[in-house]
Amino acid sequence: MMKLWNKKHGKRFLGFALVWLCAGAIGLYLRLYPLLTFSSFDSSEKATVFVLSNIREKVISGIEKNFPQLSVTQKNQLIKKSFDNILRSEGKNLQKTISRVAKQIDQDNPDSVITRGPYLLASDGFYYLSLTENIIKTGQLGEKTKGSKYFNPLMLTPLGFWEPINLHPYTGYAIYKFLRLFDPEVPLMYAVSFTPLLMTMLALIPFLFLCAIFECGWAASFISAVSFLTAPIFLKRSMFGWYDDDPNNVFFLFLVLALLIYGLKKRNDLKQCLLWAGLSALAITLYALYWHGWVFLFSVIMLSGIACLLYNRWVLRRPDHTKNLGAFFGVILGMTLLGITLAFGLEEFFVLFQEGWKAVNNFISPQLSLWPNLYIGVGELNKPTVIYLMELVGGYIVVISSILGIGSYVILSRRRSQEKDPLPVLVLTVFLAAALVLGFGALRFTLLCAVPFAVLSAIGLKFLLGHIRKFIVNRIADQKHKNIPVLILVGILTLILTVPNVITAYKGIPFLLNKIFNSTWEKALVKINNETPENSIVNTWWPPGHFIKAVAKRRVTFDGATINNPQGYWLANVFLAEDEREAAGILRMLNTSANQAAEYLQANGFELSEAVAVLKIISKMDEPGARTLLQKKLPEKKIKHLLSLTHALPPPSYLLVYNDLMEKNLELKFVGGWDIKKAENLNADPETMKNLPPSNSVAYLQLLWDIAGGAYRYSGVMSELSRQGDVLTFEQNVKINLSDKHCYITSAKFGTGIPKSLFFVEGDRVIEKKFDQSNLSFSALLTQDEDGAYNCVLLDEKLAKSLIINLYFFDGKGLKYFRPFAKEKDLTRRTQILVYEVDWNKLSGDLKK
Repeated sequence: MMKLWNKKHGKRFLGFALVWLCAGAIGLYLRLYPLLTFSSFDSSEKATVFVLSNIREKVISGIEKNFPQLSVTQKNQLIKKSFDNILRSEGKNLQKTISRVAKQIDQDNPDSVITRGPYLLASDGFYYLSLTENIIKTGQLGEKTKGSKYFNPLMLTPLGFWEPINLHPYTGYAIYKFLRLFDPEVPLMYAVSFTPLLMTMLALIPFLFLCAIFECGWAASFISAVSFLTAPIFLKRSMFGWYDDDPNNVFFLFLVLALLIYGLKKRNDLKQCLLWAGLSALAITLYALYWHGWVFLFSVIMLSGIACLLYNRWVLRRPDHTKNLGAFFGVILGMTLLGITLAFGLEEFFVLFQEGWKAVNNFISPQLSLWPNLYIGVGELNKPTVIYLMELVGGYIVVISSILGIGSYVILSRRRSQEKDPLPVLVLTVFLAAALVLGFGALRFTLLCAVPFAVLSAIGLKFLLGHIRKFIVNRIADQKHKNIPVLILVGILTLILTVPNVITAYKGIPFLLNKIFNSTWEKALVKINNETPENSIVNTWWPPGHFIKAVAKRRVTFDGATINNPQGYWLANVFLAEDEREAAGILRMLNTSANQAAEYLQANGFELSEAVAVLKIISKMDEPGARTLLQKKLPEKKIKHLLSLTHALPPPSYLLVYNDLMEKNLELKFVGGWDIKKAENLNADPETMKNLPPSNSVAYLQLLWDIAGGAYRYSGVMSELSRQGDVLTFEQNVKINLSDKHCYITSAKFGTGIPKSLFFVEGDRVIEKKFDQSNLSFSALLTQDEDGAYNCVLLDEKLAKSLIINLYFFDGKGLKYFRPFAKEKDLTRRTQILVYEVDWNKLSGDLKK
């Protein structure tokens, strides 16, 4: 290690330090984009309304001038079409204009800006934010720990959840404490937003150490560092405000690879070799404290160890190295086992290994389970194409130079005069191959691919620049000044290969940012925190779960960390229930005992489909009625226990719906409509299971939708275009007469004729008016905003009758067990949140009647 600091290597070290500073400065500047361009959410909403209103006025003026002969309806249809075309074609420019106007509004009204910086990006950061708050208050992640897990009482309510220990929140906590030395009033959310920036700079150190090990040179190292820092998959997941553990993963991957490869190069010296093997094992153990997917890296190292032994024996034909190689990888295996044992306990090594591989396998190879698989609806678990994966990891140049890096070592290692050691590159190649398997299996794992690509790219660029240098030097007679043209050409190539990447990355940042949480969410969740009992449960779909835990400090049904659990099935059935009593009954069971009732029936010999069917029936009955029905199926003692799981009085409970859930109700139908009996029949037929289509095929998705009964038809909200007397005309040429509530549709997309029925509010009730002359297979929905504007939705009749439609569009009109508690929306209505309190006393009273 001291060789890195002696006089001979001092110049080299300073060179790489300069590369670290320059590349890091570029990376930090890009990652500070959310902070440097920050404008408050309320100002952004006002700016959006202002800019879009001006554009719309110009469109209206132009159409009035150029098409005066058109009817009002025709003009409005043309206005909407033209306006939508402008939004599509000028989206980037409009976003810049809105951002500029928003910043100006903030500058003109500085007292109205209530946050110092942007909110955290995505939702997982809020999970770690809540854990960081726990550390501040109690000094630990949770009150209880067991092996490699800590207990989180807010997850998978009402039972809680044993979640893997993760030290990432301690990193954020350390940064928060450090910043408080300079600013005691620094907000926690603002402070932890800097965490990914620190980890990015730290990750560059082992990366450049790897470049130094492979003697890549400053230019190749700088180009590869910038390429990696601007790779969309890493740039997005290390941005200011991305308080997730992705940058930690990158840091540890580079660190372990650097220690491993340096030790591998020292295999002639057994003591040095084993020392670095021990350090590699220590780094893997530390990695296990930050990500339970560490088993992937550990498995890759063991696999690469086998590959190195075989390559050394059969290709290099160096049996004298076999002993040291075996000892090197043996120490990594043994010391890692020891490290995990000391950290968590001996049995946890195998538990973690099993859990890690199970989680990875569930992500990339979803199985046909009896419960619906919610992972299918998660965007970041989609399978990327080859082209898209290449773009995410840095582009064609990175991939091509990586292939060149592998090829150069394969070729040069065959020439003894070159004395190139191929084993380190073999390790990187094995890592890349394994990462690509995961990366093509699920989008989120493409970040793993970016790590070996970055190092191999530096090796390939070193090879390329070396040959360019030789080509020029060999053709210059003036030996005194031969390096000048080389430096000039290398400098030009460096600019060519870095500047476009930086510019492209900067322009693309607004479209990488995943801004979900905003002040509208904050208002709704703060109200829940302030005005509900501490033991309350907030029931909603999984994406806002982390928000609720961090801001409202309340328990949730499930969240992004517990997505693929049966709770999703039950909650989807709550939202899609046509009978309010059925919805409240299922929710009572869910908030009393989670899925324990189904598990109990299965333990007593019920098939899952039979257990679910029984629970759906008894959950909406009173206790005596349920007991009577169960007497034919269970003995009295077991009936009593089951009813304690289904009919006990739950804690205070709330149901939350929001615009994104409504707009993407497709997933609710897939999950809630899942036919467990069909899934059981398929699983019971080995021949059918053997011939299932591949999980990434269209045929497989069609099979899943067949099990779920197909998707509901849903048009989305359609705006009012014109009004002539009592007749309203909406998009898709839907006409509704306000006086007699007649509806007629003339649409190329939805057909021509009369829908099955029209749903609308009359007084305090939701009315369904059926049409005898109906010739269309769906219904229509008529709603009215607070400002008097009407909207229309075309949808399946069963969906129109569902609880979620009433909660979202009709504010719970006519419902007995769900009372409005909070309603928040922003100016543009892109965020709408409605919260309802469940009246358990009313439900219990009605069931007894």
